[in-house]
Amino acid sequence: MGSANTVYVSLPSANSNCSDLGLPSLPAGWSYHCSNSTNLQKTDSTGWIPINFTQISFGNVLQSLPVDPINTTSTGNYYIYVTGGSYQLATLFESEKYNSELTSQYYTIGTATNLIPTVTLVASSTGVTMNLSTANGYAFITSSSLNLTPYINRYVIISDGTNNIQGFIKAQGSGETYGSELMSNSDMESSSNWSAFAAAGNYSTTKAYAGTRSWATTATVTYRGISGSVSTTAGKLYLGSAWYYSDTYSSTMRMSIGGASYSGALVIKDTSITAGSWQQGLQTKKTAVFDGTATYIYETQGSNSVIYIDNVSLKQILTPSISGVTITNTRGGSTYNWVTNSGINPNAASFTVTVSI
Repeated sequence: MGSANTVYVSLPSANSNCSDLGLPSLPAGWSYHCSNSTNLQKTDSTGWIPINFTQISFGNVLQSLPVDPINTTSTGNYYIYVTGGSYQLATLFESEKYNSELTSQYYTIGTATNLIPTVTLVASSTGVTMNLSTANGYAFITSSSLNLTPYINRYVIISDGTNNIQGFIKAQGSGETYGSELMSNSDMESSSNWSAFAAAGNYSTTKAYAGTRSWATTATVTYRGISGSVSTTAGKLYLGSAWYYSDTYSSTMRMSIGGASYSGALVIKDTSITAGSWQQGLQTKKTAVFDGTATYIYETQGSNSVIYIDNVSLKQILTPSISGVTITNTRGGSTYNWVTNSGINPNAASFTVTVSI
């Protein structure tokens, strides 16, 4: 019946461990097994299923072992067999009709339905980074270091430790692309959109990162700066940045979006700056957790410096990175929504990612 902790695959390979096929990684202690193209469909246990059907008492019921009509790694369309006291045979549907009706991770038969292993990956702000776009029509995972592309057509569950979000991996990302600039008067060159809150300040020609103007503000106590109008939508992923110049003292500047005031807004980035040069609040990705109409830029300490602010940018990230993936609510579907979201924090410090192989 085969060996436990082994995934038998209907793909032909010259290597018995399938190492040349680019299959998804397995959990520790597990391995793949493949047959070569000559033996692949034989029924004498040398084929891809390790059972000798020729020795069945009532005669050989199979002339050859079935394989998936597509049978490729890149699409995820191949058969797998797992044994271990019981057995499980599984595949993905190729029919769009049946894919849309399939709510489990596979179509599967056997004496057990829980033998096939899953892969658990971890993403965190201190290690492997990952960002989620959870809005309907923009469901995707983008990452510079967590590669999910081997799991095309597989089901993924992402947990923040309390809640999770689930969906089908549709396709590899083609690279991050961005929507148009959302900030009105982002370069401070006109006298619109921006205003001071709880601090002295106005447009200034004394310093400018680009062009001829910036906004100059002086904060003598904490949480004082400027605000501007911008519309953000819960679940959409944004990229924010700004440039700062302090004339006298070091300080920490914060950019945040949404909320009725700065105290309830989502922090995009805290940036420590030193005096005497322009420094960028590095481009940072955050997912909006509620609809918002404002952005806030302010000191988190009262430095008594004049702080100049320029080139404030906020753009929606529309597509995932090359190592990221798009998500659909049915396997192979064209609706870019998650299947279910129990209320995940899309900006959590770490995530656990569980993928079916």
